[in-house]
Amino acid sequence: MSLSYLLADDHTTMLNIIEKILCHFESCFSRKAAFRWFVIIITGLMLRSDKLGVTSILRDLALAPGCYDSMLHFFRASSWSLEDIRKRWFSAERSCGKDKKAVKNSSEDILIFQDTHEPIIDRRTWYLVQELRKTVRRVDTGGEGSLLTGKLYCADCGGKMHYRRSTTRAGRDWCGIPNGEVQHTSAGFNCSTYNSSRKKYK
Repeated sequence: MSLSYLLADDHTTMLNIIEKILCHFESCFSRKAAFRWFVIIITGLMLRSDKLGVTSILRDLALAPGCYDSMLHFFRASSWSLEDIRKRWFSAERSCGKDKKAVKNSSEDILIFQDTHEPIIDRRTWYLVQELRKTVRRVDTGGEGSLLTGKLYCADCGGKMHYRRSTTRAGRDWCGIPNGEVQHTSAGFNCSTYNSSRKKYK
């Protein structure tokens, strides 16, 4: 069913959404005429400029005065029940609540207004911070992380330096196999490339 008989203009996005919602209730009516009056009344309740009842719907939708009796007959019709509409409403509400998928707008619908407000920080500082945020700062068992994470790089290969606290653990060879020794690791920064490739430090 279309709302074109109510408005002569093209459907806007909001009208399309309203039409889609109202169509869910069509099965609650055994007669199409009753469903059409349901759509008219719901639309009139949204558009009316006052709260004077049925007369405000007729006036704001520019309906003929003879529609007054037909609209009153709708409320007394046996082709629908308020209980069916209520159940369908709660069913539609629950199904809409489960849909949490993000809807990506097209590039044509996105409006960007640059330099409309005085910035808190300058643009260069902003981009520097975004680059620093890309580095994952891991928190150790003590609940602390190094402030220099992501800022130190290896002089040999250029890889990022990872901070390690002083620990005592079972010694392992460079293949990862325990060798029975006790390894004491002092606090400091280790090259991430050397760690991943099992290379020895010079």
